[in-house]
Amino acid sequence: MRTRSLYSSLLLALLIAGVAHADPRQEAKAHTEKALTHYNLGRFKEALEEFSRAYERYPAPGLLFNLGQCHRGLKSHERAIFYFEGYLRQKPDAPNRGLVEDLIAESRRELGRELERRQADEKLRAEAARREAELRRAEAEQKRLAAQRRLRQEALR
Repeated sequence: MRTRSLYSSLLLALLIAGVAHADPRQEAKAHTEKALTHYNLGRFKEALEEFSRAYERYPAPGLLFNLGQCHRGLKSHERAIFYFEGYLRQKPDAPNRGLVEDLIAESRRELGRELERRQADEKLRAEAARREAELRRAEAEQKRLAAQRRLRQEALR
């Protein structure tokens, strides 16, 4: 009876140890499968989270490519470039190197367009602020002139 209890305790300890030391590749695979489902449904933020979890468990270079694709889907082009370049650093002989280089170039173009849009928006905001200030000055000048006219008219009475 005592041997049986000891055996059960040992078996339980081994099972717990096995759970605590699960295979990182299998964990990464499970997260990757969830990520792919999210990605295919256009839920790039959720896919990004799952691919990140997968990479934390098992840092396979292909996951960096997937992280880049998620950032690209989120229009976070600077981060996409970061992950695509990381992928190529870890896998210099990648069979899809040409595609990845094209994606990097596309992301850089998008970054340039974003910068141009931001600069144009800033220019429009600055112009609107300048016009607003000009209007305020003109209104203040009109009030000043109106006050001067009133004072002159009162002085003439």
